[in-house]
Amino acid sequence: MSVAFAVVMPFLMLALVFFLADIESRHLTQRTRIADRPATDSAEGQAPATA
Repeated sequence: MSVAFAVVMPFLMLALVFFLADIESRHLTQRTRIADRPATDSAEGQAPATA
């Protein structure tokens, strides 16, 4: 069993690293996409200012 464990475990760890890197990549891409969205300077949905 220890030989099978020694052979399979590095592949399992490598798969886990790539899986987590894929999740992180998608997360960073999503945050960048939100940050690059153009800001609306118009006062849509806001009550007019009364002074």
